[in-house]
Amino acid sequence: MNWEQVGGVLAHELAHIRNRDIPIGSVAAAIGMGITFAARMVMCGALLGGNNRDRNPIGELAFALLAPIAAMLIQAAVSRSREFQADESAARLLGTGEPLAQALQQLESCANRIPAAVDPSQASNYIIDPRRLRPVAVRAAVSASSSAPTRRPKTGFPGCGV
Repeated sequence: MNWEQVGGVLAHELAHIRNRDIPIGSVAAAIGMGITFAARMVMCGALLGGNNRDRNPIGELAFALLAPIAAMLIQAAVSRSREFQADESAARLLGTGEPLAQALQQLESCANRIPAAVDPSQASNYIIDPRRLRPVAVRAAVSASSSAPTRRPKTGFPGCGV
């Protein structure tokens, strides 16, 4: 990676700080944990709730299974939108998004060649998803970081493929 590309990555990371992405991500994680906790409470209540005639076991089961998935998708959507915002802010800071786009493409090509054994809970800490063995549809749905070609046009600046 050359110095311009390193500058693009650093501008991206500084944009996360400027855009206050850590508090926003923390709030999204807290909301997701709350939804998951509520789903677990419903599941425990369904298992230990006794013989209440007004119960809806199908609804309880659906909520217990679908609520954590919805929470995960909400967190992924917030994270992905913050990544696109950081890309745009970095391109604005540099005057062009080309160095960041080149760096993302280089990182992605390395990640495609050498998949890493990474704990799934830590994968969002990487710029490019290091777990390349998952199906593309699943990776796109749950990944906080998208592929370089997907992110490149989002910067909206000359030289960024727009």
